Amino acid sequence: MVLWLQGLTDSYHDAFMTNPGGAGDNYFYATPIPGNFATSQGWTTIETYSDQLQSSTHYDSSAWGGSVGVNWGLWSASGGVQHQDAHYDSNLHVSNFHLKMDMAQVIIHRPGFFPEFFMNRGWTLTPGHGWTWPSMPSDGGKPPATNGTCIGYPTAALFVRGVEITSAELTQAYHQFSSSTSGSASVGWGPFQLSGNYSNKQGGTSFSSNAVGNTLKIPGLALIGLVCHLFDKCPNPLPTLKDSDFTAG
Repeated sequence: MVLWLQGLTDSYHDAFMTNPGGAGDNYFYATPIPGNFATSQGWTTIETYSDQLQSSTHYDSSAWGGSVGVNWGLWSASGGVQHQDAHYDSNLHVSNFHLKMDMAQVIIHRPGFFPEFFMNRGWTLTPGHGWTWPSMPSDGGKPPATNGTCIGYPTAALFVRGVEITSAELTQAYHQFSSSTSGSASVGWGPFQLSGNYSNKQGGTSFSSNAVGNTLKIPGLALIGLVCHLFDKCPNPLPTLKDSDFTAG
């Protein structure tokens, strides 16, 4: 057990990467598999049709603003949004809805992360002795308690590209929603990001969806979800172990 734990610790530290370009860029190495997924040919094309889609949201306010974000049903905005209209109604009735996109599920690889440690039943945590958080990592519930500090981890990421949504009603609602908010850094509909900003140390890039006729095209690559593995109860030491059997790590 001691040798196994030491091996995990060594691998954890080996995965710590330091960028010689400057401070604040240190991180633990993680990579998607395959690394060239964005330009590879292994994407699945998905098309869906619907004759009717209904959504209704009502909001009354003389003025509101926020530095984080707001959400009305399927529509959302974030990043310093402002709204001055006394009435907003996002009733939406969509007919002849058509969605087409390419989707890929990409494995997330972390060479310094070993989830089997959480499943091991030979360790524990003692509040006040190296463990200062108010709750344990996970209570093992299905679904787990919301106050758990580490209830699971993502194993794969879901990416889409080439998203095209054809619907006259939805395109009109998109323009109405965008015009009713000002100063927003991003606008979204469901899991799709219709406008936003990307930034890094060298600069930033803004993007916005392009509505041509009844078709709304979302540019570039987008992350729409994560596939996660939930931990069972952890720590969950064997009942035969006593407190004296554990040593501080």
